[in-house]
Amino acid sequence: MRVVLEAITRTLCARLLRSLTFCACALGASLALAKPAEQISVEVTADGGRDMARQALQMGNPDLAVRIARQVLAAYPEDIGSLVLLTTGLAQLGHGAEGAIYGRQAFGLAKTPAEHFQAAYVTAAALSAADQPYTAKFWLRRANNYSATTEDTALLAKAFQKLDARTPVKLTLSIGGGPSDNVNGGSLHDSFDFFGILIPISQALPGTTLSTVATLSYRLVSTPTLGVSVYAVGAQRNVWLSPQAYELQPGARNSEFRYNGLDLGSYVGWAVSDKTVLNMDLQVGKTWQGGILQSDHERVTFGISQTLIPTRIVNLAVTAEKTHYPSTPHANSLRLAADSSLALTLARSTLRYNLGVAQVDAEAAGVAYRATLVGVNWQPNQDFHGVTFDLFGRSETRHYWKTPGFAPDVLNEAGVTAEFTKLAVFGFSPTLTLSAARSKSPVVVRDTSSVGITVGFGSTF
Repeated sequence: MRVVLEAITRTLCARLLRSLTFCACALGASLALAKPAEQISVEVTADGGRDMARQALQMGNPDLAVRIARQVLAAYPEDIGSLVLLTTGLAQLGHGAEGAIYGRQAFGLAKTPAEHFQAAYVTAAALSAADQPYTAKFWLRRANNYSATTEDTALLAKAFQKLDARTPVKLTLSIGGGPSDNVNGGSLHDSFDFFGILIPISQALPGTTLSTVATLSYRLVSTPTLGVSVYAVGAQRNVWLSPQAYELQPGARNSEFRYNGLDLGSYVGWAVSDKTVLNMDLQVGKTWQGGILQSDHERVTFGISQTLIPTRIVNLAVTAEKTHYPSTPHANSLRLAADSSLALTLARSTLRYNLGVAQVDAEAAGVAYRATLVGVNWQPNQDFHGVTFDLFGRSETRHYWKTPGFAPDVLNEAGVTAEFTKLAVFGFSPTLTLSAARSKSPVVVRDTSSVGITVGFGSTF
């Protein structure tokens, strides 16, 4: 079956004739000039019509591409390629809402991953042109379900970033959890020897955790040199104790170890130059444990990010934080900290080194300490059969200066996070983290160990 395309301009016809001369036999196309000379009628197959519409788009003539696609669809209503071209042409003409209708139709008719990807992508572009960026983001994530190459993923990520610049409201959700042999942060010991008197302390209890963190932010100012936003962060951590935990601590309840947190803050980022960025973060918040108010805090952080060369970035941050414990005022503290990092982009991996110092001042001798921290992250730049890895390690020394008779505590932690990008659904990839931590302390209350597995999800955009 052939389609007669009317009202094709002479200029376009000349170009199309040159390109179709080499494939006229394959397309089974017959062309005949009509009078007046400004217009022609072209009889082509559906394949030939799609090629003409595609070339019209490439030549910057979306109006003609729309007319050709409509005529092809009049003969072949379920032609996916023509629906995609019609969607694209309408979006370029400023009729994104109408174009999205045909894009959704193409997606519903698609049978292969490539057809699904293309239909979802052009639908997102049409919705973006119709000033519906949030819905467009959804369709980009839908397209990600059918992306077959790293180029596809990079294309989606770039489009998603452009939409981010147009959406002042942003909601992110992080969910993760899994088994751990110390869900309560308890000690390796069951009692504390206080001058010969054994005082029971909280032991390490095994179980399973589920943590959820939701961040809602609103961008107030967004310019090439200044960004200002306000945000709210809500966190919840639930614990399910194992049978062994109930043997170690009879009468324990899961609700005792439920954690909730709420923070409100404001962030300001200022690009001093193309290599230097300053930032400030103000935050206030509260935490609850077992449904009871545990603490409230105020925190301020000043930072600077300096690009030395494209493969070397230095970050510095200074933080001051006050924490109040209504039930134990003697534990109220003031924490001052300075943290630095150096990120190195190598040929096959990325390395990040961390160095930090902190001082916590409090009335309670078991709370006040001075600390030094070193850490490293290593991430290969290539994935391994769709899996990316991030290895991390850190070591911290804490000197409890109000108890000079004790040696400093040493906290060590190491782990690896694997992200399974090929298993991404709607742009969210599952992650698996294996971690182990050990706190060596001369005070048994602070002598802890923890090994756990965390399964979560992370956005690929």
